[in-house]
Amino acid sequence: MARTDPKKAGKRMAMSGLLSALALVFMILFSVIGVGAYAGPFVASLVLIPIVDEYDVRTALISYAAIAALGLLIMPDRELAVVFLCYGWYPIAETFINCIDSKPLQLLVKLIVYALMLGAVYAILSFVMGINEIDSPELLYGYGAMAFAGYFIFLYFSKAFAAVRYQWHARWKKRIMR
Repeated sequence: MARTDPKKAGKRMAMSGLLSALALVFMILFSVIGVGAYAGPFVASLVLIPIVDEYDVRTALISYAAIAALGLLIMPDRELAVVFLCYGWYPIAETFINCIDSKPLQLLVKLIVYALMLGAVYAILSFVMGINEIDSPELLYGYGAMAFAGYFIFLYFSKAFAAVRYQWHARWKKRIMR
């Protein structure tokens, strides 16, 4: 096993710690907004992009785990923390999904990942946290329509991740990583 340079390891730890703290700040700020429970975790997960691009997947997963654990412990809005727990790892997974050459296959994989993440959110909210709001078939249809619309929003955020990744490499990396 190769030893890493202590300066590089310290810089990696400091950078991922600062970005993880920034993600928690984003989640706390979005907890004030009504729809922040769904937009906040996506914005907070944007900070994982520089970590996965500059260091490695392992460091990004450790940062994700730290953000998710601290979010579950300190967030006033538990739903927001659960949504980040289920959706926050997506920028890391998108790195691998974008390696697929076929665009239709990429969309299919993103659809499957979204469906699994959405199922995990509702399973945790319903069975673990006891939040079960589906009392009638009309509400079930409404949640189905929201899930369908959420897929297109999810694809939009996927494009936003690509734009943030581009901006990171084009502008911010030169200024921050010296």
